[in-house]
Amino acid sequence: MHLSACSLTRTLLLLALAVPFAVQAQDQDGFSNPLDGLGRVEGLGQECLAGDFECFQLFNRCEPINVGIGVSIEDAERSVRRRLTEDSVRTAVESRLRAARLYDPNSGPFLLVAVDVLNNSFTTSVSFRKWLADELTGNIMLAGAYETGRFGTHGDDAGFILQGISELMDGFINDYLRVNGAACN
Repeated sequence: MHLSACSLTRTLLLLALAVPFAVQAQDQDGFSNPLDGLGRVEGLGQECLAGDFECFQLFNRCEPINVGIGVSIEDAERSVRRRLTEDSVRTAVESRLRAARLYDPNSGPFLLVAVDVLNNSFTTSVSFRKWLADELTGNIMLAGAYETGRFGTHGDDAGFILQGISELMDGFINDYLRVNGAACN
């Protein structure tokens, strides 16, 4: 499935980004820790230290978030095709962000929410894209920094998939607000 290939690519990219943060330096071996000398970064919350991977993924100065939705349905039952639409997914996602006062359709950072249904199986993913800078080239671009998702069978119940998306959104919002809490106040 197309989403699976994209999801695998994003996962590999995130792992590649995580490796430098996972390296633990050992001074006796002559290695230096890439995080040495980094402490609290101004504007980050009490919980957020420079070099903290969760802060890298989610810190955004509590700026509002835009939404991108993708829904692909192949060979699914009629009721799933009828009830699981881009509009129904958009409503579930935007309502959660609005309730948390984090939604702005004109902002740069965004959540990409993808749903892929094939027969009786499905995958969903929520990927936070924010501005990231490449130190070597100086290029700045929107890139995926956080991703979560689910897969399973839906039993011809579009509501089951939409409920799962709402739960993923709740998890994202909880994580986002925990990391950005000080900036949101």
